[in-house]
Amino acid sequence: MFALSGGVWRLQRCWPSLDDSLPPAVKCIIVEATPMHGDRSRRHAALLSVNPLLPEEAQWLRLHPYGQDAALPALTGHLQHALRDDPSAVVVAHRRGKRAVIRSVHGFIKVLRPGKAPALVHRQACAARYYGGHAVLAALLQHDDAALITAPLAGRTLAELGNDPSLDDGGLAGCWFAFGSMMRRCQRELPADWCGLPQHRLEDEWRIVDDWLMRMMLSGQVPPERVLVLHQRSQQLCGALAGEGVVPLSLLHRDLHDKQVLFTPDGPALLDFDTLALGDAALDLGNVLAHLRLRAYQHAWCSGLEPSLSFTRFRLARQALLNGWAPDEASMARANLFTELSWIRLTGVYQWRPAWQKMAKHMVQADDHQGL
Repeated sequence: MFALSGGVWRLQRCWPSLDDSLPPAVKCIIVEATPMHGDRSRRHAALLSVNPLLPEEAQWLRLHPYGQDAALPALTGHLQHALRDDPSAVVVAHRRGKRAVIRSVHGFIKVLRPGKAPALVHRQACAARYYGGHAVLAALLQHDDAALITAPLAGRTLAELGNDPSLDDGGLAGCWFAFGSMMRRCQRELPADWCGLPQHRLEDEWRIVDDWLMRMMLSGQVPPERVLVLHQRSQQLCGALAGEGVVPLSLLHRDLHDKQVLFTPDGPALLDFDTLALGDAALDLGNVLAHLRLRAYQHAWCSGLEPSLSFTRFRLARQALLNGWAPDEASMARANLFTELSWIRLTGVYQWRPAWQKMAKHMVQADDHQGL
């Protein structure tokens, strides 16, 4: 939490900069925050500068006015228009200088930097071409060069279902099996030039993981020797994956997890295709498995349950997912490696989620990555 003249704010998500031009001691952190009082669904963007060599009063934080961002000039107009049609419209995500999302009864408006929306519109079309007929996708209603508007979908995400105590373990497992089955039906080999999408290679994934390990080091929450161990382990994992040789290309969501899967009256729906690319399908499965393990940690942490009790529920969900997805032996072996690689990345991400920092300290010491 931090205090400004306008009130008290809770930090939700943080993205520390890795800008080499900054002095080593200075941290420049992009922040997403919500007010402690009032409408807590409203997300504000902020920039925090921290220099431990200076006194506390010399640190500064710049909070953007709600619904404003100089790098996203279309945001204010879209929010004003949405509020005219729906007074309950709200900015539910805002990463300074990169993107914001407005939710209204009429749909979701994703606002980007000028000229960035056409690439997302193209990815949306690629997703429809690949997943269509198997998964429900939100209809694209309107777009310009800086925003796209998609229709609302009724339903609950797999993450919400996992946290619903009224849904028994068997019911949750059934949802995960349905999702896995849908993904199995979608998967097919694709040519390298399919739909003009970029390839996401192993070195690209390792670079993302290594960046989050750098941010983990910047957090000051993890001993440097432990960060080094994780760095060396990520290199070993990538070496093992590279040793598998060339694998067939498939469509990668690249950010696939239980909050991106919505269960609607018409079946499972997939959300958010910003990072769509071609690559090894085992990466998506590994990312889902790592997030399932993360939810088990979060569920135990929030509910006060013994971890074994919380993990049992999610272990059943994991098995149901694999039963539905039905990867072959080679794909499962690669997925296990990607699971551990994704887990290392998530430990870095959650060092910068203030609400989860205590849990993240336990995550970073965990060594069993092959399940729950």
